[in-house]
Amino acid sequence: HYGLPKIDWDSVFAYSTSKIVRIRHRFLGAFYYLAMLVIVAVIFGYYVAYMKGYYEYIAPTGDVEASVTQPVKPLQNVSSVAYCNNSTFNNLHRPYETVDDQHFAFKSESGTVIGPDGNLCGGNTSKRPCVSWTAAETSISQPSSVLVGTHIEESMWKVNDKCSRYSYGCQEWMPVGMPQLLYVGDVENYVINVEHALTPIHWDDGSEFVATPLKRNFVVIRGDATSVNTRVVGTIDRIPLHSLLKASGISLDACAPDSVEVTSNRSHSYRDVGLSILSTIRYHNPTRRRTVHSYIVKNAPMSASFTREERINATHKRQYVISGVRISFQVGGLFRRFNFKVLLITLVSGFALTAAATTFTDFLLCYVMRHREDYKLFKFEVTPDFDPDDNFEKMVLDKVVEEAGTRGEGREEGRETDEETCNEF
Repeated sequence: HYGLPKIDWDSVFAYSTSKIVRIRHRFLGAFYYLAMLVIVAVIFGYYVAYMKGYYEYIAPTGDVEASVTQPVKPLQNVSSVAYCNNSTFNNLHRPYETVDDQHFAFKSESGTVIGPDGNLCGGNTSKRPCVSWTAAETSISQPSSVLVGTHIEESMWKVNDKCSRYSYGCQEWMPVGMPQLLYVGDVENYVINVEHALTPIHWDDGSEFVATPLKRNFVVIRGDATSVNTRVVGTIDRIPLHSLLKASGISLDACAPDSVEVTSNRSHSYRDVGLSILSTIRYHNPTRRRTVHSYIVKNAPMSASFTREERINATHKRQYVISGVRISFQVGGLFRRFNFKVLLITLVSGFALTAAATTFTDFLLCYVMRHREDYKLFKFEVTPDFDPDDNFEKMVLDKVVEEAGTRGEGREEGRETDEETCNEF
């Protein structure tokens, strides 16, 4: 009989499965199930519950505009401002009597008090005349930042008639006399007005998220030193400068590092040289559509100043070098929402750790337990050498193969007998 061989479809679509060996040992079993319990607890307790493994996250983007205004309430009397040279306050010999909530104490490592509650950096020699010019004259607003002036160096300049504008190596303007050094009085109560808006963002599925702020009367400012609250008027956050300084733990009258003059050996305060503060507007959404924000402030080791000029006539001008507090704003935080796909990925990746329980238990079984060699007889099945080196190994191989073939033929004969019996019925 010639033709195509008969195809055994049962063999073609045969299903291969793993062989399970059950080791009856209470310690091994308890260890395995305890490890599984710990892994499951880690998956649901840490990855799902604590790490919020069911949320999809997206970072917000937006624009920030800031400006500076003088305080709404009247400025402090100049006699109560410690750093003004016409002040009657003796800051060197008695503690500061609090007038407003912006005054706070700072202590050095030796325990001495510095700043507005104690010694000015440089003592009484650091006091200067104070002015109450408008915020537009002493401050400057830039994209996503603002500089609040605290110290002013005013100087007069005149045209150098000995050289022309295009003379190389010759300065067109030359100073006249000594500059006048001034402080901006009660600057701690100046207000930074921050207005910020978010751009629409899109989730992974393409749906758009338009942030709608929750209406609140205050906003939280968190820094390295403490947390404070500040007012919200409409869509504008009104942040007093003293709130930012208090949260970041800085006093304007504390000595700035690396600010000692070589000639006079006099240290300068932050009020003299200025400082920088990085403020992150951190957003999050407690509900699906509503958002809230707070401010996270950090000190940046940089001075801050800008120069402004006022032309008097064709030959004279005034120049103002204004140092102060530069506050830079950036948008940060995360928005989140429930996403079943993220939860599924978290669970699948977490349950992959369950293989560690089997690995550790097998290690104890094969390398630690007292009867480990006996356990290996049940766990591992070793075949004879299919490349025998001598007659004995060849004899063993032939015998094992013959027994395996006999068992296979017996199973085939049993199956044919069962089929014949079924056909008879």
